Amino acid sequence: MDRIDLFITVPQLKYEKLVARDEEGYGPKIREKVKIAREIQQKRFSSPKTNSEMEIPEIKKYCQINLASQDLLRKYVDSGKLSARGYHRVLKVARTIADLDSSEKISFKHLSEALTYRIRED
Repeated sequence: MDRIDLFITVPQLKYEKLVARDEEGYGPKIREKVKIAREIQQKRFSSPKTNSEMEIPEIKKYCQINLASQDLLRKYVDSGKLSARGYHRVLKVARTIADLDSSEKISFKHLSEALTYRIRED
């Protein structure tokens, strides 16, 4: 489980929801955000590389976080809820969330969201 980046609980949908038209047009909006995030990553790495492919030196360079975010991660690591591998994966996911937000820096909000996808309640 330590090698999986995201854990998401998906509620069961009713048939009507599955066949309903996408009235709000989320698909194109999301597609555009992903396209922009991928362009940001391509510029960052000068290649088609993505955040998920970062190695530790790149994580240290591109995944800088503020003191509040460091304190939050410290609590998760010290409590045993997050391994060293999980720590690096959370940073990469937070970098991706920041990219989707077109944010140059990883904010506390981005890191908190990344942790919600990582930490599972059993």
